[in-house]
Amino acid sequence: MGEYAAEATELLRGTIHDYNGAGSGGSFSCSVYDTAWLAMVTKTVDGKEHWLFPTTFGYLLRNQESDGSWPSYASDVDGIMNTLAALLALHHHRDTHLQLGELMHLDIDSRIRRGERALQDRLLRWDVGTALNVGFEVLVPGLLRLAEAFGSRFDFPGKRLLFEAYEHKMSCFDPTTLYQDRPTSALHSLEAFIGRVDFDRLKHHTVGGSMMGSPSSTAAYLQHSTVWDAESEDYLHRVLLYAEGKGSGGVPSAYPTANFEMIWVTMALLQGGFTADDLDHTQLEILAACLESSMRLGNGLVAFAPGLVPDADDTSQAIKVLRLLGKPTPIQPMIAEFEAPDHFKTYAFERDPSFSANCNVLISLLSDENQLGEHRMHIQKTIAFLRDTWWNSDQKILDKWVRNTMSSRTLFRPRG
Repeated sequence: MGEYAAEATELLRGTIHDYNGAGSGGSFSCSVYDTAWLAMVTKTVDGKEHWLFPTTFGYLLRNQESDGSWPSYASDVDGIMNTLAALLALHHHRDTHLQLGELMHLDIDSRIRRGERALQDRLLRWDVGTALNVGFEVLVPGLLRLAEAFGSRFDFPGKRLLFEAYEHKMSCFDPTTLYQDRPTSALHSLEAFIGRVDFDRLKHHTVGGSMMGSPSSTAAYLQHSTVWDAESEDYLHRVLLYAEGKGSGGVPSAYPTANFEMIWVTMALLQGGFTADDLDHTQLEILAACLESSMRLGNGLVAFAPGLVPDADDTSQAIKVLRLLGKPTPIQPMIAEFEAPDHFKTYAFERDPSFSANCNVLISLLSDENQLGEHRMHIQKTIAFLRDTWWNSDQKILDKWVRNTMSSRTLFRPRG
């Protein structure tokens, strides 16, 4: 690996280049869905309402496909959500005559009609029963209802199943949990709860102005609070300028993502054959210090960026990375936070288990040979969950966090 050490070190340096105490930085690609939510934000200044992020609307127009839809990244649900959110933004701009400028000449109605036809076609072909995207059963019905307010109604074979899943999910959801001090992963998708929660009671959950590092959720919060949050506005301006879109109008689905990128890039390098000695010692020490700081902030747990809601995936991998770098790191906080009766949860309030997250937890549990006996019961339980999931899936393992079934299979390779 020696001949590639310079390139590996440069990659490592890039993941921590923008990192600072506030946890800024991230290189997630732009998301039509999140960009559309920013495009719908207005602000009133001196009695005059205007679009707060006009470049986002231009981004949506540039990225509309020839058939009228917006891109599908990795699944049918991506294309459906992107197209629904973009259509909502077009409806808002058509019906709210603010500063359109050079966009006045564009035929927004034609774009909407083409988008609706393309969306109807996608919905007709959508197999709702196989969808695994996180939160789709709440987000898509919410988008469909918002579209109906503009006269856009869509019927398709899976609609009844979709709304049954929605009603079941919402029957288990208590809005008052969002008003409590302890944050939950629902903060990442507040747009799903428009009309169901009081956004004025959520200010205490902002971190650096964001709602769990989600541009779409933060935009929904900003637009639906009766008291303007200048810190959240500033966060969204920063995302536009410094995230992967770099002022083009596009924003990613999460920002910042400093911890995530440092953890997973470093793990990929170390698992790919590089050793700590192959890489730049100074950069590794900086990275370790950043992760240890996040660990302290999270009381032994890590999120995809400092100060956000921690998860088992990032926490387990951070523990493994730090141990590989010679930094003793306790595992008990992860066990206490995410352990369930027969598996480990990705987030504390998760209902559906993740195969890949449990693989990563198991890797972390096995990372210290001196503690194998102490954690024997946790190891056995995790192996049993993975074994049963593998057996019952006929080796086609579906996971809400990993779209490619082969990726899940490579994490778990039974021997013998």
